[in-house]
Amino acid sequence: MVWSVVYSICYSFGILGFLSEGPTLKHWISAIGNGEIASTTILSVGISLQVTLVSTAAAIGLVLLAPRGIESRTMMTMVSVLLGMPVAIHAFVVYQIFSGGGLVSRALHSVGLVGSPDEMPAMVNDGWSIGICIALTASSFPIVYLYFSQLWATLRLDKHCRLAECIGATRWQGKLRVALPMLLRKGRPMIAMSFLSNLGSFEIPLLLGRQSPQMFSVLTYRRSGLYDLARRPEAFAIATVYFGMCLIVLIVYLRWREHDE
Repeated sequence: MVWSVVYSICYSFGILGFLSEGPTLKHWISAIGNGEIASTTILSVGISLQVTLVSTAAAIGLVLLAPRGIESRTMMTMVSVLLGMPVAIHAFVVYQIFSGGGLVSRALHSVGLVGSPDEMPAMVNDGWSIGICIALTASSFPIVYLYFSQLWATLRLDKHCRLAECIGATRWQGKLRVALPMLLRKGRPMIAMSFLSNLGSFEIPLLLGRQSPQMFSVLTYRRSGLYDLARRPEAFAIATVYFGMCLIVLIVYLRWREHDE
């Protein structure tokens, strides 16, 4: 990994590469000057935060509502289906449901709420990245839910909640004031990994996102795949920024954990 990072940095500064001209900042100036890196960073971080928060809140909420829900055959079937679907299939399903000619627009048209399927508000390839968020949430939720369900059993939080009830707390006070803080504290590694996984997602943003702005992985891929090899160092500059973002998240997480300990 160290060699990959060093190679990426050297390539972005023109030190390595087929058409390298020696150390230069022009590739970084070009990537930063056109605003792509700034817009990509805002978009990627915003989507990753939103998806991580929604999937984590949904997983913890289900665990608090039904701690033994993982033992339900229906729940496990739903989780297994979502977990077993490739991310490209998640994107395809979201497109078929929420696109202009998808199931939702046709259903609304059939009941007279919209004049034609084309009048359906854009939820795919849209400016708010709604389709990307839905697909990423559906793909990341199962593993987060399984983690927190297992965490509930490992920490034996049911006994902690019963102990809280024995000293005067209500059922939900025990869950919210005892179980929830413990789940959040012990679940920080999964939350951090979920954020990093969403930050580097590729297939879903590629299929459901707009041409501009794009998330890190899509923009890097398209920059590196251009026929103009002279602009390929810009892709390595973007990849270096992405690595820096991941490094910052890991450092913040480690400092946070050390502070609590």
